[in-house]
Amino acid sequence: FNGESFDDHARPTVGSARTIGIVTDRTPFYATMGGQEHDTGRLSTTGARAGAFVVEDVQAFGGFVLHIGHVASGELRVGDSVHMQVDQIRRARTASNHTATHLANFGLRAALGPGVDQKGSLVSDARMRFDFSHGQPVSPAELGRVEDVVRKAISQDLRVYAEPAPLASAKQITGLRAVFGEVYPDPVRVVSIGQPVADLISGPANPAWGELSVEFCGGTHVTSTAIIEQFAIVSEEAVAKGV
Repeated sequence: FNGESFDDHARPTVGSARTIGIVTDRTPFYATMGGQEHDTGRLSTTGARAGAFVVEDVQAFGGFVLHIGHVASGELRVGDSVHMQVDQIRRARTASNHTATHLANFGLRAALGPGVDQKGSLVSDARMRFDFSHGQPVSPAELGRVEDVVRKAISQDLRVYAEPAPLASAKQITGLRAVFGEVYPDPVRVVSIGQPVADLISGPANPAWGELSVEFCGGTHVTSTAIIEQFAIVSEEAVAKGV
């Protein structure tokens, strides 16, 4: 996609890198959504034309995933089979920050009470931001409590489970956290830290699940909390209601 229409081939542009978008029938790349930023990486083909494409951005439009970037060498044509390589270092850092976001959500509920509601988030390879509603400023002691909860979970080396489940059943899980007003698919992907999703679904009313981080989420996550290694809250900002 050249920004206006679809071409049947793409080559490097002389003098500057021309930005285009490539659609494939399936992809391992994560497109920006749900607060998580996109993957980066490369696409490549073999043979006489041997094309190389640098993926700088990934966005979803109308059910299609658009890999946005530029052709570095060779040529890519419609119908080519491509090798798709995600930047695993960026992916790993982003996954670590996304799991830390879930733990921060859990820590805020532990420190401030069940009335805390998520309003948004930002997850990148460099940092995480968690937006939530609370009727008063968060004290330094409360922020310290959130950090303690997250750091304890990291030290416990808890396994992170991510599995699809029937939406109606998943909604019944005690302690489930979901974004108010968000429309979720059926089945929905459940991310549970410390307990298999199958256990949650088989006994959703178990009060013990209220002591876990359980959320609906389609993003990338680490397989164990120990991979996060460290967590710190570096700033907290209050936004006036209605802004």
